[in-house]
Amino acid sequence: LAANRFGCRRLLLGALLLNVALMLLMVPSSRMSGLIVPVGVATGLLLNSMIAAMFILTPQAFDTPIRTRGVGLVLATGRIGAILSPVIAGLLLDANWSTQGLFAFFAGSQVLAALLIGFGCRRAGRQTSKPC
Repeated sequence: LAANRFGCRRLLLGALLLNVALMLLMVPSSRMSGLIVPVGVATGLLLNSMIAAMFILTPQAFDTPIRTRGVGLVLATGRIGAILSPVIAGLLLDANWSTQGLFAFFAGSQVLAALLIGFGCRRAGRQTSKPC
């Protein structure tokens, strides 16, 4: 419903940026017993909404002749990230990173994703007539 009302790109960008704020609040909110559960649940819901938005947005980003390859590439990249992120987290924790630093690192990856989606869709919109 929200994707139809606000547009998938806006929904995805909003979810990414809101999740960045929640990830940065995750460690400080763990000191308040009544706050950590809502922050954790909201973070999980936003992550799932981002996945759903990507499934809607990805096919629109590619022209018909290369759509299956493009969607496959995006999905494979997501799977590789899902496999590597716990490994990277473990390596960073072994390197004595703080928990807050770890959440900030992964929040930074979501800022990068928001920038790529925001600027990438604008650029694609200039080259083709497809809405992004």
